[in-house]
Amino acid sequence: MDRKPAKGLLACVAFAAIIFASGRETRAAEGDTVSGKALFKRDCTICHGEEGKGDGPAARFLYPKPRDFTSGIYKIRSTYLPTDEDLYQTISKGIPGTLMPAFAHLSPKERWDLVVYVKSFSEKFSEAGFLESIPVPDPPPQTPELIAAGEQFYKDFECLKCHGPRGKGDGPSAATLKDVWGVPIIPYDFTIPGKMKRGSTAKDIYRTLAAGIGGTPMPSYGEPATEEEEQNYWALAYYVLSLASEAPQELALADPSLGKELFIGTTRFQNGGAPCIACHSVGGIGALGGGVLGPELTIAYSKFGEERLATILTDLPFPVMNTVFSKGSLTPEERANLISFFRSAAVTHRPTEAVGQLALLALGGAMVLFAMAHLLWRRRLRGVRRPLVRSLA
Repeated sequence: MDRKPAKGLLACVAFAAIIFASGRETRAAEGDTVSGKALFKRDCTICHGEEGKGDGPAARFLYPKPRDFTSGIYKIRSTYLPTDEDLYQTISKGIPGTLMPAFAHLSPKERWDLVVYVKSFSEKFSEAGFLESIPVPDPPPQTPELIAAGEQFYKDFECLKCHGPRGKGDGPSAATLKDVWGVPIIPYDFTIPGKMKRGSTAKDIYRTLAAGIGGTPMPSYGEPATEEEEQNYWALAYYVLSLASEAPQELALADPSLGKELFIGTTRFQNGGAPCIACHSVGGIGALGGGVLGPELTIAYSKFGEERLATILTDLPFPVMNTVFSKGSLTPEERANLISFFRSAAVTHRPTEAVGQLALLALGGAMVLFAMAHLLWRRRLRGVRRPLVRSLA
């Protein structure tokens, strides 16, 4: 077999990958810091704070805590610092297991603008220059032998000290772990499928082993130097994935119509509290759309997903929500129905017919006010003329 064509093909693929990566870095370099700052102020300061220090108004209610961008320490990274692509993907997809939402509803240009602005909080990025990701090769086929080898490496790498003998996050050191800011941190429970912060594929775990998770006790084991070390990483990755024996549990589809009734208040919450429409608006509930005190929620489902929406509706991690629902939290059925309604609220812009409805409402209101003013004015004149006529008689 002639290996020259195969080598040529591999060289072309590698060259294309380099061009693609360079293009992504160029897109980040062309990002607009002014636009990024405005987007950050609008969407990010509530958690990360005006100066990016992780001290926004909602920060004290959140766990894990929002990232302090000024430190230049990030959990999600492909080398010792996150690459532009790492930051872009985090903004686009969010971080599972946290309240960091996905901002996929923003345009790619807006997300690159945010990447540039977030990097401006730390000088480490300008000092580092171009960052090259740790390469992750294609994984070998998963086999029982590889998983068995991974179980031994799980012990050799001392993963069980933190993650426990069966990966439940209950190792002997688990209760003592803290991040670099001194905040207690809980090791991941590998029996929970699909919720790893970096991602839950074999490639994601391989990259985590190589780069570590910044600011946490999860160390970097470095880029494998030999094919044997690569195999060890894959074996450990497959073993960790094998610990999640249960399929991810989806939230019940519930009933979006019941969720809509809870949102607009035609059905009251069982434990009390104002309807959502008092503070929030959402597509598909008529011309007025709702309140403006809280954020618009049409994109809530695509932004947070089921898991994080369930967390928000359970923990109520915002002061106003805590006050409104101080007498009791939402029931599981109410949460499921609301999430189902948010899932169905696919309208991203106020429909055109709603503008006409608003115009008609405004015209009707103006006519009512005109009629009332006319009636009151006529009565006022009569009240003046009658005494005058009597006095002259």
